[in-house]
Amino acid sequence: MKPKFHAGPYEQIVNDIANYAHYANFSLCCFALIINLLHLIVLTRKSMRTTSTNVILIGIAFSDICAMSATVYKHFEMVDVENPECLTSNKLWKIYLNMNVWALQYHFRRCSSWLGVLLASVRYVILKSLTDRSKFAKPKVGWKLFIVVQCVSATLSLVYQLRFQVLEDRTIPLPISCAEFQDINNASKYTLSLIPLFQNNNQLVLRLFYLVNGLVTRDLPCGAFPILTFFLLRELRKTKKLDKVSHRSNTIDRSEARHKTTKCIVFMTNAYFIAEAPMGIISLVKVFFNTDDRVYLISVDLVIYFTLLLTINSICHSVICFMMSTQYRKTIWKMFGIRKKKINEAIFFRNRVSLE
Repeated sequence: MKPKFHAGPYEQIVNDIANYAHYANFSLCCFALIINLLHLIVLTRKSMRTTSTNVILIGIAFSDICAMSATVYKHFEMVDVENPECLTSNKLWKIYLNMNVWALQYHFRRCSSWLGVLLASVRYVILKSLTDRSKFAKPKVGWKLFIVVQCVSATLSLVYQLRFQVLEDRTIPLPISCAEFQDINNASKYTLSLIPLFQNNNQLVLRLFYLVNGLVTRDLPCGAFPILTFFLLRELRKTKKLDKVSHRSNTIDRSEARHKTTKCIVFMTNAYFIAEAPMGIISLVKVFFNTDDRVYLISVDLVIYFTLLLTINSICHSVICFMMSTQYRKTIWKMFGIRKKKINEAIFFRNRVSLE
């Protein structure tokens, strides 16, 4: 995948490393698909569908699976996996299919990020109520939040789709950002172009869309993650002090359960922040730079690097649940027909507690 446009030494190094990062991400995506499918199977068992936070975890796992599936499809079926405006094909149905794949990938990545914020938010509300029997802990709350997130994100995805029109036998070159993977002067029969509304006034409407999409998809969630982490830890310290004052063993046990549950969600929240923060910064590049600017071209390659973090983050979800949740482990043992696991549980997992 050598670039077909003139690039300086720094851009060339970034590009070369990005090619390897792309293949690494593809391999991790295949692994993440398997892990998240197993993760989803465990979460959808009856014993796990008992709380709103577990239902939200189901939504996150489902969103990650769909986003990873789109990545695998793009690797095999698309010439350019970095720029949606560079989609080309000799078949009309194929270019529409590829457009939908791009839109669905953005949609489910957005849903995963928003659900991560809601996961921490719901847990904070439950902690504030000082009981896991809060109405916000009921599974139906998780399902309602999942549906709302899907609908709101779908609205942004629809705008994303409407900005493009399909051109037949294009007479002008493709954008310079497409030159890395194809001949921009000799494109396929069907290509994409922005509709006039998004082209006029130096692409003002398009830049506004990028700004809004970047803020709600990346930047606002990234800002919410550390704030929610702070409030979760503060609320946890307050509840622990109250439980110590009561001196009741059953209260202390519940406090320990809440502590482990919150710690699990804090780990996930921090992982989301690490993975999403760089992407939030890069998303603003599209607002202030043109597609032929060097900064824009470099940012396209940098996206590949930080997409690796998103993939690793999706793998970590199941690992964190397995390490922190006794109910999650019990469900796995039951699925595999393993009934007596008390000895190994005592050795490897001394703190026995479920997600709720």
